[in-house]
Amino acid sequence: MAVKTITVTEEAYNGLKGLKRKNESFSELLIRLTKGRNTLKEMLGALPDVKLSVEDIRKIRSNADKSFERRRHVYS
Repeated sequence: MAVKTITVTEEAYNGLKGLKRKNESFSELLIRLTKGRNTLKEMLGALPDVKLSVEDIRKIRSNADKSFERRRHVYS
């Protein structure tokens, strides 16, 4: 099984730790929390009035990336 390392803020870690069940690994917790979640495409399909262009999605991602970088530097 492949293993990936992710970085989370202490606040995020503590939030996840609070959701974790006794004897549950963080991997098991994340699988439990994400199991059965809809994909973005499925969620957008549920909202027929929402029309996003590729450029709209790029702008949203860029803003999210900038926001993440600002928060990452605050918690570093």
